[in-house]
Amino acid sequence: MTKVRFGSGSLDIPIPETVTVYHTAFVHLPTLLRGNGDRTNRFLILARNELGVGRPRASPDDPLLADGQMALTYDATAVLAQAAQRAFTTLGLNRAGPHRVAGSASVTSGSVLLELARFSTLTAATGAIDFTRDARGPDGPKNRGLALVRVALDGSGRAVSTPVCGRLSGGKPFPGLSPCPAR
Repeated sequence: MTKVRFGSGSLDIPIPETVTVYHTAFVHLPTLLRGNGDRTNRFLILARNELGVGRPRASPDDPLLADGQMALTYDATAVLAQAAQRAFTTLGLNRAGPHRVAGSASVTSGSVLLELARFSTLTAATGAIDFTRDARGPDGPKNRGLALVRVALDGSGRAVSTPVCGRLSGGKPFPGLSPCPAR
């Protein structure tokens, strides 16, 4: 649902007046844009200045930003790159001689995964990323970030997307939104 655009345009998914759609999203663009976010969020600045996306101002209707894929890809790439760099340093691969961890010759997916569990310092396109308080239970991951979004038609028949609640990874509050329940 997060990649769907609701409305009456040729590429939009129509919804009847009597239907309200609720879906979860990792990225809700209007929330990222709130409070001049397109002028302060590094991802949105990069998208505008380097790729021409969101010129002159980013908008929730921008087709390249609306589904959140660019922001999620940017964040995932940034987090993995930083975790790999930390693994490189932790293993001592940036040093010559006896200071290297025994048996280490390269950064592996396992060493990056170990670093991800300690990752807590990136403020990224979608907000603060913190895996240090992420919990795993028998049913899988807990405390993942999300926003609950309500989509309904307004009086003019235009689909309006409104965040209901949200939380960032690690169970941290989503700025400007009431917290979503953990279950």
